[in-house]
Amino acid sequence: SFLPLSAGEARIVFGIEGRPQSQNPEDMVIARPQTVSAGFFDAMGLQLVEGRFLTPLDDERATPVALVNETFARRYFPDEEPLGQRLRMGGGAMEIVGIVGDVRHSGLDEEPMPEVYTWYRQPGAGRMAFRMSIVLRTVGDPLGAVSLLRNAVAEADPKLPLDSVQTMQARVSSSVAQPRFYALLLGVFALLALALDRLDDRRRRKRESEAAR
Repeated sequence: SFLPLSAGEARIVFGIEGRPQSQNPEDMVIARPQTVSAGFFDAMGLQLVEGRFLTPLDDERATPVALVNETFARRYFPDEEPLGQRLRMGGGAMEIVGIVGDVRHSGLDEEPMPEVYTWYRQPGAGRMAFRMSIVLRTVGDPLGAVSLLRNAVAEADPKLPLDSVQTMQARVSSSVAQPRFYALLLGVFALLALALDRLDDRRRRKRESEAAR
C-alpha cells in the first residue's frame, strides 16, 4: 500500500493481547500499516530476520497473521519474543509470524518507523489499504516490462488507471535530487559570500592605502 520513498503517510494504533490499552500517546502501539501480497517481500528484496514470510495460504480462510519490521520488534517487544504475539486492530486480531528488515519509507535520511505487514486477502486487512501499488522484479531492462504491466492491469480491469510507473532506482534518485540541489545552492551562496567578502576587503585596503598617502 505504501512504496518506499513515496508521498503520503498513514499510522494506526494497534493493541497487543495481554496488555492493557493505554490512552497515553507515548505508550500507544503506533505503526504504519502495509497491506501486501505474498510476493511483495521477494520483489522488494526484503530480508527475513526471523520467522516466515506471508504465503498464498494466508488467505481469507486462514488464521489472520502479520509481519512486523525490526523497529516494531525492538520498540514494542524489547524484552519479549515478538513471534506468536497477537496484535489487535478493530474487532479482530492477528498473530505475528515473522520479522523483516527495516525500510526507510519517508526518506534515506530519516529513521525507519514501526510497520505491520498484512496479506490483503485476510479479513480486516483491506481497511488498512489506503492505496495500491504494483511492484515487479524483472530480468533485463525494467522499463521493457511496462507494456506487459499495462496489458495485465487492463485485462484485470479496463477502467483501472495506471500511473507513476518508474524504477526504484529512479525513485531513489528523485528522493535525493532536492537535498542535492539545496546543498549545491548553499555552496553557490557560500562562494558568492566569500567572493563579496574578498572584494570588500580589497576595497577597504585600497581606501586605507589612499588615505595613508
